[in-house]
Amino acid sequence: MFVYSPYASLELQFIRVRYQNI
Repeated sequence: MFVYSPYASLELQFIRVRYQNI
């Protein structure tokens, strides 16, 4: 379950950057 929160958005951004770097 995903709960809307600033921390969740930051995590999504980091995941995107990681995938892009790979």
